Parts: sequence; structure tokens; C-alpha cells
Amino acid sequence: MLLLNPDAAIEPASVAVLCDALRADPRLGGVGPRVLRADGRLAFSQRRFPRLRSTYAQGLLLHRVAPHATWCDEVIRDPAAYERAGSPDWISGCCVLLRRDAVEAVGGLDEGFFLFSEEIDLFQRLAAAGWRPGFEPAATASHIGSGSAAPETMEHIQAYSRVRYARKHGGPVVALLEGVGVAFGALMHAAMWAARRPARARGHLQAARSALGAVRSVGGTV
Repeated sequence: MLLLNPDAAIEPASVAVLCDALRADPRLGGVGPRVLRADGRLAFSQRRFPRLRSTYAQGLLLHRVAPHATWCDEVIRDPAAYERAGSPDWISGCCVLLRRDAVEAVGGLDEGFFLFSEEIDLFQRLAAAGWRPGFEPAATASHIGSGSAAPETMEHIQAYSRVRYARKHGGPVVALLEGVGVAFGALMHAAMWAARRPARARGHLQAARSALGAVRSVGGTV
């Protein structure tokens, strides 16, 4: 089964390459291609699972100071990692070919996530069941990005989903700390955008409220 964003595209030949990768390794639960932006630049589609340390490091903008440090960023930004086949923690859901049997074995996608964190949650459950993700640079997809809506209108959804993910996989204490960390990062970004793009600043302020509100609303349920 192919997950493909409305603003992403992949040629049949590249889909065939991804299919071959799944056939070659029966433990692959899903495999993603090399993703290029609209201007032809590489999109960093390989990721690490979220951790509290990366949440707070990003809130403090440390990932911009040390973009290749594995402890402070969830995005794998080393271009060399996109020149060879690999197995990161998870692959961006903008374009990923999933093994149906693996997805069905872990209960499918969690529909409680809306637009964000659904693929992180899926790959987390796949990993727990013994499946691993793959990255195949011989296949290529394109992704415009932000094709569904302006970033400032989506920040609050992403913030809520991160806290929900933390609650599901880490429990209430981790969700509380995640919510505080996400809210802190959102406030930092709001301050950065306030003078240049007030709409972006307002989006981040809404994200801060959403993150803190998610700590209460997700409660003991996922």
C-alpha cells in the first residue's frame, strides 16, 4: 500500500524499485524513496523517533546550531545518508510504500492522528513487532510541501499530535513534559516571527496553546 501526499508524486518505475526492495527483504515493513523538493533540492525524509531531549533541544533551537547532532534533531540532515540504502527509525509519510501484511498485523494506521505523527506512530508499532523501515535512493519522488494549507494554519494540529503520540507511547508524565517542551518551542518561534511575519507568529502561539491543551484532553486515552 502506497502512502502519497496530495502534493507529492512518484513515477511507476520508482514504485517498482520500492516493490523490489520489499520483496528482497521480508522484514521491511515499509520503504521510502529519495524525495526532492519542487526546486530539485533534497528533502530530508529520514527521521529519528521523537524523544524529550530532541523536543527541548529544538525548543532551544540547538538543532540549528548543531544540525548533524543526533541527540538534538529528529531529522537526518546528512546528505550522505541519502546516497545509500538505509534503515532510519521512520520515513516521512509524504511518500512511503508499506507492506500490507505488516500494517495489518499492527492494527493499521491510528485514525486518532490527523495529518501529523500518524506515520511515526505506525513505524513505532512496526518496530515493536519486529518490522523495520527502509530507505531506497534508487527510487525518487517529488514533494512540493505545504500543499494542503499554509504552515501557520497547521502548527496547532502538529503540536496536538506530538503530545498525543507522547501519551500513547510514553505515558502521562512523558506527555506532560512533551507538551511543555512543544509549547516552549512554539513560543520561541512565535517570538522569532513576530516582527517579520505576524501570521506565522500567531500560528505558533496557537500551537503553544494546543500543546498544553492536549496534555489535558488526551488524558488517559489514546
